[in-house]
Amino acid sequence: MTRYRWIPTGASLTGVSGTLVKSDKLICQEFVSYIDDKRFMDQWRDREVSTHVLESVQNVRVYAVNAQHAPAARQASLAIREVARACRDYMTTATPNADQQTLSIALYSLRKRIGTQLLALCERFDLEIDLDLTPYEQNGVEILAKWFRDEEWDVATH
Repeated sequence: MTRYRWIPTGASLTGVSGTLVKSDKLICQEFVSYIDDKRFMDQWRDREVSTHVLESVQNVRVYAVNAQHAPAARQASLAIREVARACRDYMTTATPNADQQTLSIALYSLRKRIGTQLLALCERFDLEIDLDLTPYEQNGVEILAKWFRDEEWDVATH
């Protein structure tokens, strides 16, 4: 993996000056690994404690906000920005005193939104992740379309 890339910053009498910056792949791998370490992405929803999840989601949001402009690749930047949005939306929905059903629905939505972005990053940059991303390979519209193609439906009886 190319860990750093050279960016020229100017020329001088002694040659070209520049700096080494992290590659997009390394930035995205660090981001994916950070989220991969968070339990809220794979813990049973009914075992989650809302205050712990909120704290973890806030940490991921802060990380994403700080990292969203780091990669040069537009796709990576947009994916990280979407993770930050998903975390913000979750934090407005699932307050610390939310009931278990609200927490469960909000957490499912959060996982779907983040998982889809992680999958896109992993596929684009060939990243390593321990989290199972297979549930995020299809979206709901594709699944419904497949059901309608595979099943015979009589609209009059349903």
